[in-house]
Amino acid sequence: LTGGEQAVAPVRPMRQDAPVKDSLAAGALHHYRIPMPSRPTSVSVSVHANGDMPAVWGSTSCDRPQAKAYEFRGRDGSFTYKHMPHDDDEYPCREFFVTVEAASGGCLYTL
Repeated sequence: LTGGEQAVAPVRPMRQDAPVKDSLAAGALHHYRIPMPSRPTSVSVSVHANGDMPAVWGSTSCDRPQAKAYEFRGRDGSFTYKHMPHDDDEYPCREFFVTVEAASGGCLYTL
């Protein structure tokens, strides 16, 4: 990398009912993708942290959601996405994306 370029963090896969435990340095981001079924379902996203509470963002269309591009924002570290078909029976996405951001300080977290 040259001239102030930043490495793009990878988008990590998540599995249903498989919590992720990790740590973040201040200002760092971790991105996740959750495969969605072709049936109605709810995705509950909840972050529990030791240290500063990280921000959590979600999106059906942006693979790296953040403060400037998101559809869901965690309040007190959590939100719920309801995966439901549109009027034409098509689902809005095949994957749901989540970002955990240590905006104010480093932390250990469970997602």
